[in-house]
Amino acid sequence: MREVSDEPTRLVERALRARRRDAYWRRVARLQELGNRAVFDAVRHLLDSADPVERRLGADVLSELGFRRSPPPFRDESIALLPLVEVEPDPGVLAAAVRALARLGARSALPVLAGLAGHPAVAVRLALAAELSWCAWQDGVERPDEAVTAVLIGLSADPVAEVRSWACFGLAQSRADGAEVRKAL
Repeated sequence: MREVSDEPTRLVERALRARRRDAYWRRVARLQELGNRAVFDAVRHLLDSADPVERRLGADVLSELGFRRSPPPFRDESIALLPLVEVEPDPGVLAAAVRALARLGARSALPVLAGLAGHPAVAVRLALAAELSWCAWQDGVERPDEAVTAVLIGLSADPVAEVRSWACFGLAQSRADGAEVRKAL
């Protein structure tokens, strides 16, 4: 019988081998729920992997690691994703890292994330449109940010309908207001 401390390693291995999306996300959710140092250590090193599947798993788990606790554990350490965003060539990994940084409320990542608004990959723009609003939240309160609002306004005119929809949803849910916001909506 395996020890409990082996659970993160087993879950990481099983997530990497998952053939179905639901199986992958069940394992990611379990890793996030555990949210302990063993899980953080098991996924943090994945960000440096040569394999994009491993890098994506690392970003997916870190996006909501320890979500049942407030504040989430390892939040500041998880912002280690930021350098990955600056060099990541794989759009799927980049989208996962964008989601993770936004869900972590990483305001320090806003300049880098805002620079991705014109990215050629729909997955990256969609991640920005759907998640960037979380960067404007701190301690359970929205603090509208001009950079977030500007990116969402820009994405509200994206050629892809789903990106436009998420950008408009983010703007509509925000406390940000003004002529440009109303025009975008």
